[in-house]
Amino acid sequence: QDIAYDDGLGVNLSYLTRKYPYKSPVNFQLGFRMDFARLNSREFEDIVAVGENNVPLEGGATITAANRMYGLLGMARINFVPEGRKVTPYIDLLAGHRNYTTFQELALNEPSLNPDYEELDVTNRVVHTNRFHYGGSVGLNYRISPSFSLESSVTYTFGESGVALPLHDISRAEGSSQINYNNYQTVKTDILLINLGIRIDLWKRYTYNPTRTPTTPQDPQSTRYRDTNTTNTQTGTTN
Repeated sequence: QDIAYDDGLGVNLSYLTRKYPYKSPVNFQLGFRMDFARLNSREFEDIVAVGENNVPLEGGATITAANRMYGLLGMARINFVPEGRKVTPYIDLLAGHRNYTTFQELALNEPSLNPDYEELDVTNRVVHTNRFHYGGSVGLNYRISPSFSLESSVTYTFGESGVALPLHDISRAEGSSQINYNNYQTVKTDILLINLGIRIDLWKRYTYNPTRTPTTPQDPQSTRYRDTNTTNTQTGTTN
């Protein structure tokens, strides 16, 4: 049975090393990613909240049930074009864990009418499960500048079965303020994520400068003949 969670919004943060080997048509990066998501919520209004001596608080309260997901996964990225291209298709290989949690939040509707309980905002963790996940992503990176790019991808990870509580399985006892969280089930924890975001490149890009051996210029050698005056010496005899 699938987890049957409602759709929601979240944030993905990731870190990657520089690309190896440099300038190769296929290169890879290593890193990790963190996923945070709030998978919708459900409100139950007109809850009777009581204070000391079981005296009902004025205005009543509202209970909000919400499902959240947190994931921490190691990541290996394979890029299919050399460094410096405008568009880079890639795949990510992922392995790590994900937490699925159902929270209950209770807040007073009229805190100003209950000064002794003005800060009352209770959050309780009702159902929680932590499971190993593995999977991958397929995506595109579009380079805007040498240090800034846009990314879009689709991620799917497979998870072991665990306890989960979809929002539609939470019920309220008729005519009371009692919320029933006992309809949780053991389900598959697979999850599909659609990602759109930005990537900032902090690594200095390599440049290729061919090595040249300096040479010393040689003066042209030529032979030049120069005329010189010839001195004749005569030897005389004195009588």
